Amino acid sequence: MSRMSWFRKSAGSASRVGVVVNADQVVVAHIENRSGTPHLVNCRSVAIDSEKSAPRVLARLVKDLALEGKLCNFVLSSQDYHLHLIEAPKVEESELRAAARWKVKDLLDTKPEEVAIDYFRVPQHAYRGRDMVYVVAVAKTRIRALVSMIEECGLVLDSIDIPELVLRNLAAHFVGDSDGAAFMDLRGSGSTMNITRAGDLYLSRRINSKLDSKIIQPILLNKLRKFQCLNLLLALCNYHRNYHQQKHQ
Repeated sequence: MSRMSWFRKSAGSASRVGVVVNADQVVVAHIENRSGTPHLVNCRSVAIDSEKSAPRVLARLVKDLALEGKLCNFVLSSQDYHLHLIEAPKVEESELRAAARWKVKDLLDTKPEEVAIDYFRVPQHAYRGRDMVYVVAVAKTRIRALVSMIEECGLVLDSIDIPELVLRNLAAHFVGDSDGAAFMDLRGSGSTMNITRAGDLYLSRRINSKLDSKIIQPILLNKLRKFQCLNLLLALCNYHRNYHQQKHQ
């Protein structure tokens, strides 16, 4: 269903490293495939003052955990890319990426030639027979910086992915979504909600869940987050129910 994952070199590996870098932390997870089941070997998160220190911190983590030479899946942060849902251009699959670039060019905040484009499809019955694709746009300068950082720290870049598809993979592998599942990644900087079924991503939405912890006391912040999450879940479940009721009428 999906062709999204830039620079993928290997279809499978016994060991790989997941990396996430954003403005305030670097996260590294080492996963091993044991008899077809992923096992978390190690996971480290290091706070940073700014992303400028990320290459140094990542290099130290790779050395400390003896991860040099391992395949790396880098997951972009939400600030790294833009995600657009569009009707798929009526072209051959080999021409779809170029056609999608042309279709979203007016939605980009920079010149189309300065942006790396990829896409992944949505099941046709998710939108009443309409052929839809999600288009992912990332500045080429950002891609080059990430490639350089990964190579310099001693890892081997295997793919660049986005949180929406990582959540889809987790839901399909660990939750069991044969009858459909809603999965939410809740963060203070903004959250993501996915609806998947049988390994296919039907819907992905970014949710504004930002709360300023510098203003609100920690105890009150936790209560507000719980209340906010409950309201979000209820609203999303109601939306999903109404959508399927209208679909099958």
